[in-house]
Amino acid sequence: MADNASSVKALMELSQEASCEIIVAGSATLHNDAGTMSPLGEISDTGAKLFSASGPPLTDFETTRRIMEYSQKYDITLLYSCSNSFLSPKGVMNEGAVSRTRYSWDSRSR
Repeated sequence: MADNASSVKALMELSQEASCEIIVAGSATLHNDAGTMSPLGEISDTGAKLFSASGPPLTDFETTRRIMEYSQKYDITLLYSCSNSFLSPKGVMNEGAVSRTRYSWDSRSR
């Protein structure tokens, strides 16, 4: 994932020549460092409106809050996986009604 404006711009230029639609996602953090926010405003100015925080789990809640605030300010979509290595070192899972069924859950079938 691109964590700076020049990388996003280069990827967007390459996507113009692709034979399929490519949606360029910026990285919400710098160098996959969960505690350092990337320049979301600068990157969104290049046209990127999708950002991911899919590197290591964001354990710094101040950084997480700032990323969410900036996503509102710049009208960007944030892909954020709720993972926390402190809560799941041995594979903890919530056992609920859906997880106990043998059927896969598909929200589109509702």
